[in-house]
Amino acid sequence: MLLLPISLIAELAGFYSLRNVVLCHGGVGESDLAVEEAAELMSGSSGLAVSNVDNGDLLRWLDDKSVAADLEATLLLCPDIASEGSSLEGHPLMDHFYWITPYDNALANLSLRFDSNFVTYRTDIDGGKYELTERYKVKRGPVHSIKLGSWSEDEGLDVPVPDKWLRRNMAGAALVDAVNMQGGHGWWPISYGPGDETRMHGCIPSIVSELRAALNFTTKYKNVEDRQYGSKNASTGTWSGLVGELEAGRADMTSSGLTVTLERAVAIDFTDRIIEDGRTVIISRETKV
Repeated sequence: MLLLPISLIAELAGFYSLRNVVLCHGGVGESDLAVEEAAELMSGSSGLAVSNVDNGDLLRWLDDKSVAADLEATLLLCPDIASEGSSLEGHPLMDHFYWITPYDNALANLSLRFDSNFVTYRTDIDGGKYELTERYKVKRGPVHSIKLGSWSEDEGLDVPVPDKWLRRNMAGAALVDAVNMQGGHGWWPISYGPGDETRMHGCIPSIVSELRAALNFTTKYKNVEDRQYGSKNASTGTWSGLVGELEAGRADMTSSGLTVTLERAVAIDFTDRIIEDGRTVIISRETKV
């Protein structure tokens, strides 16, 4: 097992603003002792909460741990994650963590997402420099690689482009944008171009246009046939409308206005809120409610 320098792990955790580090190892012998020593040193010197587990313990830990805010503040140093037959491959909580591993030959089999935080490293033994590369996928396509930066004992961590979304590129992916065309909306009216091409206008389509340029993707509108925004059928567990299209994978995004609810947030991912609607109900003082 090739252990990373403790100072590199600590700097990488600091770069991602993480609080926890899990050192995961699968073998026995001297590597176990090295991991134990690393865990002791890191706990004492970096202020990070460090855990030391093997693959089996990690799986049990993942299965027992409730999905909470601190999940996204954990760095997993896991050499075996991309190895063929790894028991961790495809675990539903993979995308909640930051991973670092020396292997990249089996990454094609991993269920990485565009926002996955998965870093592989190579080391130049003579120069003492570590090259760090981020890996992600776009719509379950091939693995994309982009240089995160480098680290050496003398120079520390060097990340030329600190902003994650300025580093990443969606490689021209065509995304299906589910919309609810009910004759237009106050914020995003609809018009039609040549060949009945759908055009949407307003603040949200403008934001999407900026994202298309920045992240390099295209969109194609898909009108929901039931003209619903999304409610869950209590009997079947299926969703209608926009939420149904997204949850079933028939659409990748929606630029229609969609109110955030807890039930919807369990089924699909929302961005941060960009519009707050100030409409309210006004009744007479004499009205008894």
